[in-house]
Amino acid sequence: MISPPSFPDTVHVANGCFISAFNYLTRYTAAYPAERGECAAVLLPNVDGSLRPHSLAVISWHGRWWVRDEYYGVFQLEASARAPWLDRQLIQRVEAVFPQRAARAGDVERRWAEQRSVKHLTGESALAWRLDQLAQAKRLVPMPSEIHWCQTSAGELPFLFFRMQADDFGVYDPTIGTATASSLERDADKLVAAVARRMGYVPFSVRTGTVREQTVTAGFEPAARDGRRCTPEFGAKQSHA
Repeated sequence: MISPPSFPDTVHVANGCFISAFNYLTRYTAAYPAERGECAAVLLPNVDGSLRPHSLAVISWHGRWWVRDEYYGVFQLEASARAPWLDRQLIQRVEAVFPQRAARAGDVERRWAEQRSVKHLTGESALAWRLDQLAQAKRLVPMPSEIHWCQTSAGELPFLFFRMQADDFGVYDPTIGTATASSLERDADKLVAAVARRMGYVPFSVRTGTVREQTVTAGFEPAARDGRRCTPEFGAKQSHA
């Protein structure tokens, strides 16, 4: 069987698997409107044995379920697309197969080392890295997005906010990933503050800004930066590393 297109990313951002999956699904469903596609969050092992949430695109292709990952492309689940993609057996199959593919690619240790090195950044170096990741993510997200600066006990930190549809929104933090939720609230500053709080920050205030600002921060504050699943308020959905 011919494989579905993988639409490889031209740029990768830290903890950007949800952004990659969302971009892919936008392109895939536009190119193949008769097929289906959803973001799936699974728990995958890190090198140290801890589990980390990870987002993948699950798509139907000629009557079968396939998975697309930002680093490892597309692979078939050997399951009929007539079965619901949230079927626990399908999720368990992804969680079993994906680490094997990652190990064969020899990429796990490199990505783990990069994550560890980033956590040691402080001050202006940490902020410069964060702003660079946000600027790239802003170009990747296929809808209007905004930079929101959150005043915390560690200094003022920027986040990326975007709306996927009417009530669904996402907040991207390069050190954690993307949290998605639904809310009738229209004040983006309030939404970013609520998500930041659930991510482990202590937000005092939030303002809309740009990636060109250079506010010095002490480094990465939240306890949640190790990749724990966090659940935003306002009718939570999930977070994605």
